Amino acid sequence: MSFLRNLLARWAEQEEGRLFLWLPVLLAVGIGGYFSLPFEPGIAATLIVSLFLLVLALVPGWFNGRIVIPVIIVMLVSGFALAKLRTEMVRAPVLGKEKGFYELEGQIERIVLLPGGEKRLYLGNLSIRGVSQEHTPERIRLTSRMNDGPLAVGMRIRLKALLRPPPGPVQPGGFDFSRQAWFLRLGAVGFAISKASVVKTASLSPFQWRLWVEKQRQAVARKITDVTGGPGGAIALALIVGDKYSIDGEVMAAIRASGLAHMLAISGMHMALVSGTMFWILRALLALSQTLALRYDVGKIAATGAIIAALGYYFLSGMGISTLRAFIMITIMFAAVLLGRKALSMRNVALAALLILIVHPESLLSVGFQMSFASVVALVSFYERGIFPRPGPGSGLLMVRVGEKAVAALVAIFLTTLIAGLAVMPIAVYHFHHVTPYSVVGNVLAMPVLGMFVMPMALVSLLAMPFDLHAVPLGLMVGGNNLIVAIAGFVAGFREARINVGTMDLSALLLFVLGGLWFLLWRSKLRLWGLLPVVMGLLLFSRTTVPLLIVEREGKNIVLIDENKMMWPMSRRAGTYSLDRWQSTYGARRYSQTKDRKSGGGGRALRKWRCDQLGCTILHKGLTIAYSIHPGALEEDCARADILVAAYPVFKRRADCGKVRIIMDIRDLKKSGAVEIRWKGRQ
Repeated sequence: MSFLRNLLARWAEQEEGRLFLWLPVLLAVGIGGYFSLPFEPGIAATLIVSLFLLVLALVPGWFNGRIVIPVIIVMLVSGFALAKLRTEMVRAPVLGKEKGFYELEGQIERIVLLPGGEKRLYLGNLSIRGVSQEHTPERIRLTSRMNDGPLAVGMRIRLKALLRPPPGPVQPGGFDFSRQAWFLRLGAVGFAISKASVVKTASLSPFQWRLWVEKQRQAVARKITDVTGGPGGAIALALIVGDKYSIDGEVMAAIRASGLAHMLAISGMHMALVSGTMFWILRALLALSQTLALRYDVGKIAATGAIIAALGYYFLSGMGISTLRAFIMITIMFAAVLLGRKALSMRNVALAALLILIVHPESLLSVGFQMSFASVVALVSFYERGIFPRPGPGSGLLMVRVGEKAVAALVAIFLTTLIAGLAVMPIAVYHFHHVTPYSVVGNVLAMPVLGMFVMPMALVSLLAMPFDLHAVPLGLMVGGNNLIVAIAGFVAGFREARINVGTMDLSALLLFVLGGLWFLLWRSKLRLWGLLPVVMGLLLFSRTTVPLLIVEREGKNIVLIDENKMMWPMSRRAGTYSLDRWQSTYGARRYSQTKDRKSGGGGRALRKWRCDQLGCTILHKGLTIAYSIHPGALEEDCARADILVAAYPVFKRRADCGKVRIIMDIRDLKKSGAVEIRWKGRQ
C-alpha cells in the first residue's frame, strides 16, 4: 500500500495543475449525456435530480475530504442541466404541417449569396397567412432563384414560398439539421416561388444589434463583390465576412481534396493572423516615436488594439462557434501579454472550452467545435513539449538568417499540418467519411501565401474601406487567393488525393477522443495508456459493416447496397440529396440504369427493383424486400417478403404477417427518421 501511495503522490506532483484541464471534458460528458437520451427529459425532473446530486456532492465530509469526486459530479450534472436549460431557452414554434404553400411577410435578417445567382434569405418577425401567431416560427430560411432586385438586411418583404419543417438526418447518427435549426430558432425551411416585394425599407431599432452587425457585413460583402470576381473573389468573401457559399462547386471540391478546407473556416489561424498583424503594425508605428516608446509600454497598447481588431473580425465574420473559440483564445492570449503572463497554455484552451460550453452547450455536437478544439489541444500540447523549432542565436549574415527563418517556417507548417491533421482525422472520418493523404503538401505550399500575403491584405483592405481605397489591396488579395486555388487544383490532381473510407461508428469516435485527450492532457508516462483506446477505436472502425438497406427519412426511397458496394435505389428521382449523402457515407458506387418495360408507365427504372402501382420489390441473395404503397398489397407482401417497408400504418404483428422478419411502416419512420437495416450473415 505504501508503494501505491508513493506512486500516486509522484503522479500527483507531476500532474500538478492538470486536473483543471479535465473540467471542460467532464462538462462535455454531461452535455453529451443529455443529447444522447432517446427521449426528452422534463424540466421539473431534470431540476430535481440535478439539485439532489449537487447537494449530495457538496455535503461536507461525504467523500472523506476527497475533492475530486464532488468536482466530477458537479461538472457532469452541470453539463446535463445546462444543455436542458439551453434547449428550453431557445424553444420556439416549428411549422406543424409537413409541407405546404404559404404567403408570408418577414424582415430580412441575413442574405447569403449562392453560386448560379441563387440566394438564401433568413427571415424573422414573420406573419404567415393561415398560421396563427402562436404557431408562427420565429425565423425561417428560404432559397430563392428569383431576380428580386436589391434587397437589404432590415427590409420587410412579402412573397410566396413552399415551406416544410427542418428535416432530420438522412441516415442514423448523421448530421441532424433539425437539431441545429432548433437552437437557431429556425422553424421552417423552403423555397421562394414568387418574387419578393418590399413592404417596408430597412429600418432597425437600437435593440436589433445583431441585424445592425449583419447590415455592416452585407455592406462589406457588397464592396468586395463590386471590385472582385471569380474564385479568388469568392474566397475573399469567405475569408473576410465568413460567407463561403458562393464558391464554385468544382473549386470547393479541389480545396477539400487538397486538405485546404480549414482555410475557409474562420478560426484560430485567421484570428491570429488578423490580430497578430494588427499587433505588429501598431507596435511598429508606436516604436517610431521615441517619446511614446520610452514613456509607455507600447507592447501593451498594441495588445489592446489587437484585441479590438479581433473583436471586430469576430462580428464581421459571422460570429460562428469556431470563431468564438478563436476570439476567446486570442483575447486570453493578449490579456496575458497585458498582465505579463504566459500567453499560450493548455489552461487557456480549457478556459475557452468552458466558456463556450456554458453559453452554447449545443456547440459540442458541431463539427466546427470538435475539429477546432481537437487541433488546438494537439498543437498546444506538442508546443509545450518543445516539438516545434525554437529560434536560435542566428547567423551574422542576412541571407543565412533569412534562409534559416524560411526553413523554420516550412518545418513549423509541416509539423502543424501533420499534428493537427492526425488530431482531427477521426472527427473528419466520422462526419465526412474521407481522408486527404496529401494535405501536408497542400498546406506547405499554400499556408505561406495565406499567412504572409492574403490575410495581411485582407486587414489592409478593411482598414482602407472607409476611405474607398480598398480596391488595390483587395486585388492583391484576390491574386493570392487565385494562387491558392491553383495549388489546390494541383494537389487535388494527385492520384487518390481524397480517399473515401466509409462510415465510423460513434463508439469508435469516442474511443479515439478519450485516448487522444488522455495522451495530450497528462504530462507523465501515464499518458501512454491513452494509446490503448486509440487502438481499440481503430479495431472497431475496421470492423464497421455497410448496411444492407437504407430507408429514406420520409420513406420515399429505399437503397439496397450489395456486396460490391453498388447502390440500387428504388427511385433515381426521389431523395436525390439523400442518395448523394449515402454514397459519400458508405463509400458506395453509383448504380447503373437500364430500360425496363415492366416499370410503371414504361419509363426508365433501375435494374433489380420491380415496381407497379401498389409498390416495389427486389430480390437479393434469396431475400425479398418489399415496399408497399397501398394497403391492398399488404396480404401479398406479407406472404412473400422478408423485409417489408410500408408507406402507410401497418397494424398487423410480425407473427401474423407470413414470413416477414422486419416490418417498418410510416409511423416508425416519422418517429425514428432514416433507418439502416443490417441482415445477419451480411459480409
